[in-house]
Amino acid sequence: MTGIDLIQRIKNLPLELMVIIFNYYEASTKYGIIKTLYGHHGCIYSLAVLPDGTLASVSEDKSIKIWDIKTGDCIKTLRGHYDWIRSLALLKDGTLASGSDDETIKIWDVKSGECLVTLGDNDYRVTLLVGLTDGSLVSLCNDNTIRLWNTNWKIYPTN
Repeated sequence: MTGIDLIQRIKNLPLELMVIIFNYYEASTKYGIIKTLYGHHGCIYSLAVLPDGTLASVSEDKSIKIWDIKTGDCIKTLRGHYDWIRSLALLKDGTLASGSDDETIKIWDVKSGECLVTLGDNDYRVTLLVGLTDGSLVSLCNDNTIRLWNTNWKIYPTN
């Protein structure tokens, strides 16, 4: 089976909704599935690798799941959005940003699971987040805008 065949099979799966970790063998064109992570109850939209080596994923089920890649276990679930979560971005300070169809961006302390701040100046769904090397955050919304956010969270009120 080629990598393209494998991707086609995954795309045709029913919404069992899983995160699959692939291993690429440089010496050949073979792909091997190392683990399949189950736990979301909706389409998975984004992934981020965290500084401690864990994996974060977001989904239509309105949750952020933190995965231990070695064991395949979901070690934490973060909740706070009330609509589909579309995007994740790791920020320079180690926090995690999530963007949602609920028109908010939330900044999370992953270790504690606490939402540090909610940014709600979006009038449309947040479709993509990117953490920049200077520590700021960029968001794309479905109103055809790009917003650059100050990441000095102390100036924003907490939830």
